[in-house]
Amino acid sequence: MKEEPLVTIIVNCFNGENYLEDCLNSILLQTYKNYEVIFWDNKSTDKSKLIFLNFEDSRFKYYTDNKHVSLYSARNKALNLAKGKYICFLDVDDKWFSDKLKSQVNVMLSNSNIGFCYSGFKFLSEQSNELKPAYKNNNLRSGNITSNLLKNYNVGLLTLMLNKNIIDSNSIKFDNRFNIMGDMDFVLRLSRVSLGVPIKSDLAIYRNHKNNLSSNIALTVQERKLWQNEMLFSKLFKNLELLPFIEETKYLDFRDEVSNYRFIKSFKKLITLKGIFLIKGIIIICIRVIYSFSSYIKHICLIKNKTSKKI
Repeated sequence: MKEEPLVTIIVNCFNGENYLEDCLNSILLQTYKNYEVIFWDNKSTDKSKLIFLNFEDSRFKYYTDNKHVSLYSARNKALNLAKGKYICFLDVDDKWFSDKLKSQVNVMLSNSNIGFCYSGFKFLSEQSNELKPAYKNNNLRSGNITSNLLKNYNVGLLTLMLNKNIIDSNSIKFDNRFNIMGDMDFVLRLSRVSLGVPIKSDLAIYRNHKNNLSSNIALTVQERKLWQNEMLFSKLFKNLELLPFIEETKYLDFRDEVSNYRFIKSFKKLITLKGIFLIKGIIIICIRVIYSFSSYIKHICLIKNKTSKKI
C-alpha cells in the first residue's frame, strides 16, 4: 500500500472573515485526505473564529495566543505545532485546486533530499474578478535553484510543500523582523541546503486585493535592502549570486520614487540601473512624464473654459 504521510496545513488568520470560508472549503475538497489544519488566529476581532469552528472536522485545529503578533511570528508559532512530515501554508484570502496536496506528496516522496515542492498559481483580481497566471510555468526551475531564485523569484508561499525534517535539521524559521521579505528569505535559506522541485501547472489561486502587503513598494525596498546587506556580510550567498537581487532592489526603489512623482530623485536613480531594469525604467518614466504633461494640459484647458464662460 502506498505511503500517505501526514501533511500539516498552516492557516494564519487575522480578521479574514471575507474569504475564510472559501479558503477552508478548498482544503476540504482536496483529493488527498491525510492532513491536519493548524488554524492560528492572531487575535481576530471579526467572525473568523466562529466561521472556522463551524467546520466540524477533527482534522481542523484551532489555536490562538494572548496577544496579536507580527505575521512571521504567527507563522513560527503555528510551525512549532506542526506534526506532519510535510508542511503547507494557505492564507485566508487564497485557495487551492483540489489536486494540490496529492500532486505534491507524490513529488516529495520521490526523493528525501527535496526540501520543497512548488508550483504555478493564478492571480484573482478583486476588481475585475479575472484569473491570470502569476508566472510562466516553464520558467519554474528544479534542483539547486538558489541562483535562479535570486535572479527571478517565482515561488508563491501558497504553492509550497516543505520537508519538515530538512527544516528542523537546519533550524530554518521565519524572520520575525520582516513584513514582506519573510517568505523569500525562508525559501532562499531552504534552497541553499536542499533541492527544490516544481510542478509546472497552476495549483492555487492568490487573491489580489487592496489589503495585500506586497503592494507596498516602499516597505518592500526597505526590507530588501536590510536583507541584502546582511547577506553580503554573512556570506551565506555568494556576492555574484546576490547581484541580480541587488539590481532588482534598485529598480524597485526607482519605481517607488516615480510612483510618488519625485522626478528629480527618479532620474538620479534611473542612471544607476543596468540592463533590462534600465530599459524598463526609461519606459516607465516616459509614460509617467507623458501622463503628467497631458494632465497638466487638461487642467489648463479646463481653467480656460471656465474663464471664457464667465466672460
